[in-house]
Amino acid sequence: MIKFDISENSEKAIYIQLKDSIKEAIISGKYPPLSKLPPVSKIAADSGVSLRTADIALQELINEGVCFRRPKKGTFVSDIQKYRKQQICGIIASTSPVANPLRALLYCGVMESAARNNIPAFMIPVPDTEKSETPADVIRRFDDGMDFDMKGVFVITQFYNNEAIEIARQFPQKRFFFLNYQGEWLKNLPENAAAVINDDFAGAYYLAQYVFTEYKIRNAAILSIPLTNGDLTYIERISGFKKAAKEANVKINTGIKINKHGGSFSGQINSAYEAVKLFLANGGETDFIFCVNDLFAQGAKNAIEECGLKGKIHVSGYDCIHELPNYDIPSVKVAYTEMGKIALQKMLADSSPMQTVTKLLPEIIKP
Repeated sequence: MIKFDISENSEKAIYIQLKDSIKEAIISGKYPPLSKLPPVSKIAADSGVSLRTADIALQELINEGVCFRRPKKGTFVSDIQKYRKQQICGIIASTSPVANPLRALLYCGVMESAARNNIPAFMIPVPDTEKSETPADVIRRFDDGMDFDMKGVFVITQFYNNEAIEIARQFPQKRFFFLNYQGEWLKNLPENAAAVINDDFAGAYYLAQYVFTEYKIRNAAILSIPLTNGDLTYIERISGFKKAAKEANVKINTGIKINKHGGSFSGQINSAYEAVKLFLANGGETDFIFCVNDLFAQGAKNAIEECGLKGKIHVSGYDCIHELPNYDIPSVKVAYTEMGKIALQKMLADSSPMQTVTKLLPEIIKP
């Protein structure tokens, strides 16, 4: 017997609720392949709907391929071993991925791998008002439906990591992956969550080793700024620079101070330009400036050239996600796209244990 769960207060139309009830009975095995469903009159009477509504619900199942009709004989379950839901995955992001080159690369990595594995991926926006649907609401809505099986969720914004961790705890049967960003929140990941990130320390360390081999450097400087929301990315990069400098017996100067992040790409370039120009104007001396990102490196280059020190002070960058003019500096190319691809493959490996943190070694770019 079919258990009908029909509510006038539901957001779903009555015929959709009826269709879902019948489909649930089929999926549960109450009506195996090629078995006959109750006549439309009995379905209508048992569920308390009209004959027309019951007929529309059955027609929907026929349109989906779950059932078929034999003239004058009734409606039957299709000859399938098991009705399979479409597997999907979600991507939590605070803004459109195209608004930020870094997030765009993470997004493309997930989308490309999802398409190859026939697992559609869709955006789950971070709520911008208290009345907005939360990511947990979206996941729950798909779980309550009959057509989709959400395999996992990818988080590509550092501004929502702590909230996403709590959401992961609400859905222990799903796999959550935090891409790129590293911070204190990694210590709080539940068993069904993991992170695929760049090895920022190693990238900075190997870049500095290359620099100390190719350039004659007596003392170097680091151009950075503290990040918010517990993001340790730049801290790890600074640690890598310092370790390589110590091994090479090169003095590191951390006296260049950026007063503000700048926000936009041009803002970051200008902030770095102002910081380096002030450092040099106050008598600061250095042979090389390690910058924690390429935008800061461009700003540093601009200041050095304006002060007539081109060729005397060199700079390096990190990330390789921006199309910058005169890209003739050593840098680090982070495998952002690969993060999404690797995370999706881990999502599909249902039987394998979750590895809490996977670090990808970046590529050293030589000018």
